[in-house]
Amino acid sequence: DLCGESKGKMNEKLMHYEINEFGCIGCSYCKLNCKFNSIKPDHSNIMSITSLTCTKCGLCMNVCPVNAIHIIRGINEKQL
Repeated sequence: DLCGESKGKMNEKLMHYEINEFGCIGCSYCKLNCKFNSIKPDHSNIMSITSLTCTKCGLCMNVCPVNAIHIIRGINEKQL
């Protein structure tokens, strides 16, 4: 139903993906698999996700060999 679809879209807006900086090994699998170029390395080659361009497809989380990428419920306040 339409109401359910709207609720799903709203829930998707209220979540984001985040890379655990202590778990990330800098392998770049997430970056290489992101079709929207939403993942960038920092000066230590630790990856971070730009929520503004991330489509929340989950591919990065699926390819991470060390499970350093997690779904976080709520708005990413770093990018407001």
